[in-house]
Amino acid sequence: MAATFRTRPWQLIPARTAASRSLLGCSQCGVRFPWATIPDARSSSAFQTERKPWTARGYASRSAQSPQVRSMMRKEMNQFRKAGSPALEMASGGDSAMASSLDIKLPSTIVALPLSRAPRSPRDFARYQFERLKQHAFDLVTLLAFKISSMPSWSARPRFRVRRSALVPTAKALHRTMSEALAAGDKGALEQVCLGQLFRSLAAAVDGRRRGRRLGWELVRYNGRPRVMDHKLAIFPGPGGRQAVLRQAVVRIGSRQRLVEIDEARGGAPVEGSERVRDVTEYVVLSQTLNPQTYAASEWRLWGTVGETTLADMEEEKVTLAELEKQELQPYKTGGGAGGGAKKRPSA
Repeated sequence: MAATFRTRPWQLIPARTAASRSLLGCSQCGVRFPWATIPDARSSSAFQTERKPWTARGYASRSAQSPQVRSMMRKEMNQFRKAGSPALEMASGGDSAMASSLDIKLPSTIVALPLSRAPRSPRDFARYQFERLKQHAFDLVTLLAFKISSMPSWSARPRFRVRRSALVPTAKALHRTMSEALAAGDKGALEQVCLGQLFRSLAAAVDGRRRGRRLGWELVRYNGRPRVMDHKLAIFPGPGGRQAVLRQAVVRIGSRQRLVEIDEARGGAPVEGSERVRDVTEYVVLSQTLNPQTYAASEWRLWGTVGETTLADMEEEKVTLAELEKQELQPYKTGGGAGGGAKKRPSA
């Protein structure tokens, strides 16, 4: 049976690559890390300690009925599925470009709401939990099936190792490295730990800073234990029978962070009134590509952040995927095949 957006959407469409709404205080940078820029030192908010869960939902944060959203997703789907796509060739070829070739967020990425913000209606609460658990069970089965497929024989050990326990330490290390490099304006270090679009957004924020100024960043403490919120794997079919495999994890990191602006012209003295201390909760998205022949994995890198998933987000994404599925199947319903030529139905 042919894959559809309802049965196997990961085989047909990449998630939108656009970063979430800005948490940087600058319009040109759309990623959601808090310390890319700093407000004017004269602002009274520079002395406040804030606690706010930062939420966004990629393309689902806008109405699924939006023509712009549907047009954007169709365009990305067609670009990704285009035969001979350089990105897909690199991802399935196992070369050095594999790590950065799939700069996407997978569909049905779910970050569960805490109970305090869960739907109040018993019916909506039950629907929300059912959809969440169903998707997480599907993700678990997909990972297990891929692990079994990596076994050379039934008596041999799988070549693909999940190593779920390593996800949280990896996310913490990448998050700290990214934050320190962002504060220091070290674009070389940012490029090492971030995927392409995230790196370009952060590099633009660094370039937009005032000359002679840099930031000092400190992780004061973690607020609670970081936790894996979503973990999935998707296989993308490519030209010539080749495949690309993308593994993704979302880790919740709550922390207290301190930031201060440094004036290099004054011998590295802090700018008066620029220090901020903030309690932030970030849902960090890690991405890794796998070679489907050797099962060799690239280094984990940061895609960006996402927000908590509401029931409305689930419904909006479902509507959007259904519309794209309908568009995908339209050539077959009108008598044309995927290649554009007419196909005759077999006689009874």
